[in-house]
Amino acid sequence: MKKRWICFGVLLLALLLLLCACGDGKEYAGDSSGSAPANKSGAAFGTEASSGREPTDPAAAMPPKIIRTAEVNAETKSYDDAMTLLRGKIDAVGGYISDAHVYAGNEEGGRTANLTVRVPAEKLDEFLAYVENNVHVTSSSVSSNDVSARYYDIEARLATLRAEKAALDDMLEHAATTAEALAIRAQLTDVTQDIESYEAQIRLYDDRISYSTVTVRLSEVVVFSPETERFGARVANAFRESWQGFRTFFANVVLFFIYALPFLLVLLVLLGAALAVTLILRRKHKNAKPPHKDE
Repeated sequence: MKKRWICFGVLLLALLLLLCACGDGKEYAGDSSGSAPANKSGAAFGTEASSGREPTDPAAAMPPKIIRTAEVNAETKSYDDAMTLLRGKIDAVGGYISDAHVYAGNEEGGRTANLTVRVPAEKLDEFLAYVENNVHVTSSSVSSNDVSARYYDIEARLATLRAEKAALDDMLEHAATTAEALAIRAQLTDVTQDIESYEAQIRLYDDRISYSTVTVRLSEVVVFSPETERFGARVANAFRESWQGFRTFFANVVLFFIYALPFLLVLLVLLGAALAVTLILRRKHKNAKPPHKDE
Protein backbone atom coordinates (compact mmCIF):
# COMPACT_ATOMS: atom_id res chain seq x y z
CA MET A 1 0.00 0.00 0.00
CA LYS A 2 2.79 2.39 0.88
CA LYS A 3 4.60 1.52 -2.35
CA ARG A 4 1.50 2.50 -4.32
CA TRP A 5 1.34 5.90 -2.58
CA ILE A 6 5.07 6.44 -3.18
CA CYS A 7 4.70 5.62 -6.87
CA PHE A 8 1.67 7.90 -7.12
CA GLY A 9 3.61 10.74 -5.46
CA VAL A 10 6.59 10.28 -7.80
CA LEU A 11 4.30 10.38 -10.84
CA LEU A 12 2.53 13.53 -9.54
CA LEU A 13 5.88 15.27 -8.93
CA ALA A 14 7.09 14.33 -12.42
CA LEU A 15 3.86 15.75 -13.90
CA LEU A 16 4.28 19.03 -12.00
CA LEU A 17 7.90 19.36 -13.17
CA LEU A 18 6.80 18.73 -16.77
CA LEU A 19 4.12 21.43 -16.54
CA CYS A 20 6.62 23.94 -15.14
CA ALA A 21 9.06 23.19 -17.93
CA CYS A 22 6.34 23.79 -20.55
CA GLY A 23 5.42 27.10 -18.92
CA ASP A 24 9.00 28.32 -19.01
CA GLY A 25 9.29 27.36 -22.68
CA LYS A 26 6.16 29.37 -23.59
CA GLU A 27 7.39 32.39 -21.70
CA TYR A 28 10.69 32.30 -23.58
CA ALA A 29 9.14 31.68 -26.95
CA GLY A 30 6.64 34.57 -26.67
CA ASP A 31 2.88 34.62 -27.06
CA SER A 32 0.78 32.46 -29.35
CA SER A 33 0.89 35.06 -32.15
CA GLY A 34 4.52 34.19 -32.82
CA SER A 35 5.94 37.66 -32.16
CA ALA A 36 9.54 37.93 -31.05
CA PRO A 37 10.34 38.65 -27.40
CA ALA A 38 10.95 42.23 -26.44
CA ASN A 39 14.42 43.49 -25.56
CA LYS A 40 15.26 45.66 -22.55
CA SER A 41 14.11 48.84 -24.28
CA GLY A 42 10.72 47.29 -25.03
CA ALA A 43 11.28 46.90 -28.81
CA ALA A 44 11.03 43.56 -30.55
CA PHE A 45 14.17 42.14 -32.13
CA GLY A 46 12.43 41.81 -35.49
CA THR A 47 11.35 45.47 -35.40
CA GLU A 48 14.85 46.61 -34.49
CA ALA A 49 16.33 44.67 -37.37
CA SER A 50 13.84 46.08 -39.87
CA SER A 51 14.38 49.69 -38.75
CA GLY A 52 18.12 49.41 -39.37
CA ARG A 53 17.76 48.03 -42.90
CA GLU A 54 19.66 49.88 -45.61
CA PRO A 55 17.61 51.57 -48.36
CA THR A 56 17.12 49.49 -51.46
CA ASP A 57 17.52 52.43 -53.90
CA PRO A 58 21.23 52.75 -54.82
CA ALA A 59 20.82 56.45 -55.76
CA ALA A 60 19.59 57.26 -52.24
CA ALA A 61 23.04 56.57 -50.81
CA MET A 62 24.85 58.50 -53.58
CA PRO A 63 25.51 62.25 -53.71
CA PRO A 64 22.75 64.12 -55.58
CA LYS A 65 23.37 65.19 -59.15
CA ILE A 66 21.92 68.68 -59.62
CA ILE A 67 22.04 70.86 -62.75
CA ARG A 68 21.66 74.56 -61.89
CA THR A 69 20.95 77.30 -64.42
CA ALA A 70 20.31 81.02 -64.05
CA GLU A 71 19.08 83.97 -66.12
CA VAL A 72 19.90 87.62 -65.40
CA ASN A 73 18.60 90.77 -67.13
CA ALA A 74 20.60 93.83 -66.16
CA GLU A 75 21.15 97.47 -67.10
CA THR A 76 24.14 99.77 -66.90
CA LYS A 77 24.93 103.39 -67.66
CA SER A 78 28.59 102.54 -68.34
CA TYR A 79 28.68 99.60 -70.72
CA ASP A 80 32.45 99.29 -71.04
CA ASP A 81 33.05 99.39 -67.27
CA ALA A 82 30.30 96.84 -66.63
CA MET A 83 31.67 94.43 -69.23
CA THR A 84 35.16 94.76 -67.76
CA LEU A 85 33.83 93.95 -64.27
CA LEU A 86 31.85 90.95 -65.52
CA ARG A 87 34.75 89.48 -67.46
CA GLY A 88 37.06 89.96 -64.49
CA LYS A 89 34.67 88.18 -62.13
CA ILE A 90 34.14 85.33 -64.59
CA ASP A 91 37.89 84.75 -64.72
CA ALA A 92 38.17 85.08 -60.93
CA VAL A 93 35.67 82.28 -60.23
CA GLY A 94 37.24 80.01 -62.86
CA GLY A 95 34.48 80.36 -65.42
CA TYR A 96 34.36 81.24 -69.10
CA ILE A 97 32.07 82.78 -71.72
CA SER A 98 30.86 80.04 -74.06
CA ASP A 99 28.79 82.32 -76.30
CA ALA A 100 28.47 86.09 -76.77
CA HIS A 101 26.39 88.36 -79.01
CA VAL A 102 26.93 92.12 -78.87
CA TYR A 103 24.56 94.54 -80.60
CA ALA A 104 25.74 98.07 -81.34
CA GLY A 105 23.60 101.03 -80.35
CA ASN A 106 23.60 104.65 -81.51
CA GLU A 107 25.94 107.53 -80.75
CA GLU A 108 24.31 107.97 -77.33
CA GLY A 109 24.69 104.32 -76.28
CA GLY A 110 22.11 101.58 -76.37
CA ARG A 111 24.52 98.67 -76.74
CA THR A 112 23.33 95.22 -75.67
CA ALA A 113 25.28 92.07 -74.85
CA ASN A 114 23.84 88.56 -74.61
CA LEU A 115 26.32 86.32 -72.79
CA THR A 116 26.22 82.60 -72.04
CA VAL A 117 28.50 82.16 -69.03
CA ARG A 118 29.70 78.86 -67.53
CA VAL A 119 30.84 79.05 -63.90
CA PRO A 120 31.71 76.29 -61.42
CA ALA A 121 28.54 75.14 -59.68
CA GLU A 122 29.91 75.93 -56.23
CA LYS A 123 30.65 79.52 -57.39
CA LEU A 124 27.23 80.23 -58.90
CA ASP A 125 25.75 82.06 -55.89
CA GLU A 126 28.93 84.13 -55.50
CA PHE A 127 28.83 85.17 -59.16
CA LEU A 128 25.13 86.09 -59.07
CA ALA A 129 25.64 88.17 -55.93
CA TYR A 130 28.52 90.03 -57.60
CA VAL A 131 26.41 90.80 -60.67
CA GLU A 132 23.56 92.11 -58.54
CA ASN A 133 25.92 94.38 -56.58
CA ASN A 134 27.65 95.88 -59.63
CA VAL A 135 24.91 96.39 -62.24
CA HIS A 136 21.22 97.25 -62.10
CA VAL A 137 19.44 93.88 -62.21
CA THR A 138 15.87 94.13 -63.51
CA SER A 139 15.06 90.41 -63.25
CA SER A 140 16.78 87.16 -62.37
CA SER A 141 15.91 83.51 -61.89
CA VAL A 142 17.67 80.33 -60.75
CA SER A 143 16.47 76.80 -61.46
CA SER A 144 17.66 73.37 -60.31
CA ASN A 145 17.15 70.06 -62.09
CA ASP A 146 17.77 66.86 -60.12
CA VAL A 147 19.09 64.23 -62.55
CA SER A 148 20.30 61.78 -59.89
CA ALA A 149 17.95 58.95 -60.86
CA ARG A 150 18.80 59.15 -64.56
CA TYR A 151 22.53 59.59 -63.88
CA TYR A 152 22.85 56.53 -61.64
CA ASP A 153 20.61 54.49 -63.92
CA ILE A 154 23.03 55.17 -66.78
CA GLU A 155 25.97 54.23 -64.55
CA ALA A 156 24.29 50.94 -63.67
CA ARG A 157 23.61 50.21 -67.34
CA LEU A 158 27.24 51.01 -68.14
CA ALA A 159 28.46 48.58 -65.49
CA THR A 160 26.24 45.84 -66.94
CA LEU A 161 27.32 46.54 -70.51
CA ARG A 162 31.01 46.59 -69.57
CA ALA A 163 30.65 43.24 -67.84
CA GLU A 164 28.86 41.90 -70.91
CA LYS A 165 31.63 43.22 -73.15
CA ALA A 166 34.30 41.55 -71.01
CA ALA A 167 32.42 38.24 -71.26
CA LEU A 168 32.08 38.60 -75.04
CA ASP A 169 35.79 39.39 -75.36
CA ASP A 170 36.57 36.21 -73.47
CA MET A 171 34.15 34.21 -75.64
CA LEU A 172 35.74 35.66 -78.77
CA GLU A 173 39.17 34.48 -77.69
CA HIS A 174 37.85 30.95 -77.26
CA ALA A 175 35.58 30.85 -80.32
CA ALA A 176 35.80 27.46 -81.99
CA THR A 177 34.51 28.38 -85.45
CA THR A 178 34.51 31.39 -87.74
CA ALA A 179 30.72 31.62 -87.66
CA GLU A 180 30.76 31.71 -83.89
CA ALA A 181 33.44 34.42 -83.92
CA LEU A 182 31.44 36.54 -86.38
CA ALA A 183 28.30 36.25 -84.25
CA ILE A 184 30.23 37.29 -81.14
CA ARG A 185 31.79 40.25 -83.00
CA ALA A 186 28.33 41.44 -84.06
CA GLN A 187 27.19 41.40 -80.43
CA LEU A 188 30.39 43.18 -79.40
CA THR A 189 29.69 45.95 -81.93
CA ASP A 190 26.21 46.57 -80.52
CA VAL A 191 27.43 46.50 -76.93
CA THR A 192 30.33 48.86 -77.71
CA GLN A 193 28.01 51.35 -79.40
CA ASP A 194 25.70 51.31 -76.38
CA ILE A 195 28.66 51.84 -74.04
CA GLU A 196 29.91 54.82 -76.07
CA SER A 197 26.43 56.35 -76.15
CA TYR A 198 25.98 56.06 -72.38
CA GLU A 199 29.51 57.37 -71.75
CA ALA A 200 28.71 60.43 -73.87
CA GLN A 201 25.57 61.05 -71.79
CA ILE A 202 27.58 60.74 -68.57
CA ARG A 203 30.15 63.26 -69.86
CA LEU A 204 27.38 65.68 -70.80
CA TYR A 205 25.77 65.34 -67.37
CA ASP A 206 29.13 65.79 -65.64
CA ASP A 207 29.77 68.98 -67.60
CA ARG A 208 26.35 70.48 -66.81
CA ILE A 209 26.53 69.43 -63.17
CA SER A 210 30.04 70.72 -62.49
CA TYR A 211 29.55 73.99 -64.42
CA SER A 212 26.35 76.00 -64.09
CA THR A 213 25.05 77.96 -67.08
CA VAL A 214 24.17 81.64 -66.61
CA THR A 215 22.49 83.67 -69.35
CA VAL A 216 23.29 87.36 -68.90
CA ARG A 217 21.59 90.09 -70.93
CA LEU A 218 23.25 93.45 -70.30
CA SER A 219 21.69 96.62 -71.76
CA GLU A 220 23.19 100.10 -71.87
CA VAL A 221 20.64 102.74 -70.84
CA VAL A 222 20.51 106.43 -70.00
CA VAL A 223 17.91 105.99 -67.27
CA PHE A 224 17.42 102.82 -65.25
CA SER A 225 14.07 101.07 -65.47
CA PRO A 226 11.86 101.79 -62.45
CA GLU A 227 11.81 99.14 -59.79
CA THR A 228 8.03 99.42 -59.45
CA GLU A 229 5.42 99.47 -62.17
CA ARG A 230 3.00 101.91 -60.59
CA PHE A 231 1.05 104.21 -62.88
CA GLY A 232 3.00 107.31 -61.89
CA ALA A 233 6.32 105.56 -62.44
CA ARG A 234 5.15 104.25 -65.81
CA VAL A 235 4.06 107.75 -66.88
CA ALA A 236 7.37 109.25 -65.81
CA ASN A 237 9.29 106.50 -67.55
CA ALA A 238 7.21 106.94 -70.72
CA PHE A 239 7.88 110.71 -70.68
CA ARG A 240 11.61 110.15 -70.28
CA GLU A 241 11.64 107.64 -73.11
CA SER A 242 9.58 109.97 -75.30
CA TRP A 243 11.88 112.90 -74.61
CA GLN A 244 14.90 110.73 -75.27
CA GLY A 245 13.33 109.60 -78.56
CA PHE A 246 12.62 113.22 -79.56
CA ARG A 247 16.21 114.22 -78.82
CA THR A 248 17.49 111.32 -80.88
CA PHE A 249 15.16 112.20 -83.78
CA PHE A 250 16.12 115.90 -83.71
CA ALA A 251 19.81 115.01 -83.59
CA ASN A 252 19.38 112.69 -86.56
CA VAL A 253 17.56 115.43 -88.54
CA VAL A 254 20.36 117.92 -87.83
CA LEU A 255 22.98 115.37 -88.83
CA PHE A 256 21.06 114.66 -92.03
CA PHE A 257 21.07 118.32 -93.04
CA ILE A 258 24.75 118.61 -92.20
CA TYR A 259 25.56 115.59 -94.34
CA ALA A 260 23.30 116.87 -97.15
CA LEU A 261 24.50 120.50 -97.01
CA PRO A 262 27.05 120.22 -99.86
CA PHE A 263 24.45 118.62 -102.12
CA LEU A 264 21.89 121.28 -101.15
CA LEU A 265 24.33 124.07 -101.96
CA VAL A 266 25.10 122.60 -105.37
CA LEU A 267 21.40 122.15 -106.01
CA LEU A 268 20.68 125.76 -105.05
CA VAL A 269 23.44 126.99 -107.35
CA LEU A 270 22.07 124.95 -110.24
CA LEU A 271 18.52 126.15 -109.57
CA GLY A 272 19.72 129.77 -109.40
CA ALA A 273 21.64 129.41 -112.65
CA ALA A 274 18.66 127.82 -114.39
CA LEU A 275 16.38 130.58 -113.14
CA ALA A 276 18.83 133.28 -114.32
CA VAL A 277 19.10 131.70 -117.78
CA THR A 278 15.33 131.46 -118.02
CA LEU A 279 14.89 135.15 -117.15
CA ILE A 280 17.55 136.21 -119.67
CA LEU A 281 15.96 134.17 -122.45
CA ARG A 282 12.53 135.60 -121.71
CA ARG A 283 13.89 139.13 -121.78
CA LYS A 284 15.67 138.59 -125.11
CA HIS A 285 12.57 137.03 -126.59
CA LYS A 286 10.48 139.99 -125.48
CA ASN A 287 12.92 142.51 -126.93
CA ALA A 288 13.15 140.62 -130.22
CA LYS A 289 9.40 141.00 -131.06
CA PRO A 290 8.70 143.57 -133.90
CA PRO A 291 6.61 146.63 -133.04
CA HIS A 292 2.96 146.58 -134.19
CA LYS A 293 2.23 148.75 -137.28
CA ASP A 294 -0.73 151.05 -137.29
CA GLU A 295 -3.21 150.18 -140.05
